[in-house]
Amino acid sequence: EDCLKEIEASAGICERLFGSPIPPTYTRHLSRVMSLWLLLLPISLVTSIGATSTTVITTALSAYVFVGLDEVGMEIENVFQLLPLQQLAAAVQKDVRDQFYGLVCGSQPDIEFATS
Repeated sequence: EDCLKEIEASAGICERLFGSPIPPTYTRHLSRVMSLWLLLLPISLVTSIGATSTTVITTALSAYVFVGLDEVGMEIENVFQLLPLQQLAAAVQKDVRDQFYGLVCGSQPDIEFATS
């Protein structure tokens, strides 16, 4: 019975985490700071090393890396849409059902849960 209460508490915590969105202000602020930094990077490189092809390559490479990291961060914010959780949830449901009926009834049930 204590294990069931623990599972219910954990499920409640997961539901609260899933239901609480990340404020859009964080994402907007990061994007604005990154855009400003990428805009000022060529200016600082030109003043320090001169107007060469190195400035263009360094700026392009930096933009690729930072925009990619920003995109990865946005994907991580929506992790539950990316992971194949249906199969994992169905396997956990089957294991819990098997253990529950094995302990309480001593036999397996005749019903099958939906695993769509």
